[in-house]
Amino acid sequence: MPPKKAKQSPQPFTFQIFDDIDGDFCEEEVLVRLIHFWEARNFKRGNILMGLELLLIDSQSNAVQGFISANRLFHYEEHLKRSSIYKLKKFMITPAKKNYKVSDHKHGICFTEKIN
Repeated sequence: MPPKKAKQSPQPFTFQIFDDIDGDFCEEEVLVRLIHFWEARNFKRGNILMGLELLLIDSQSNAVQGFISANRLFHYEEHLKRSSIYKLKKFMITPAKKNYKVSDHKHGICFTEKIN
């Protein structure tokens, strides 16, 4: 009788955390919870919508501020739900904002059209 093969356990998920990412563009997956989002408007220019500001938390409780520009909203707007968990991939890494800063993290993230 041949020996039974041990069941292989599925490989654990490996996600980056915000403290480990660096550079200008992240292609690895980051697992985040969307805590809150709100509209960013320019009141000096007729109250035009600039985009959505996001507050995101990764698996190690690192909070990061994110931004989706108004011209990219149609891709994401209907899928955004507070307290939902998302896998982010292919986003720009930016220095943290100096004005209207809601997170102490050194980076911010920005959703982009860049695919490479």
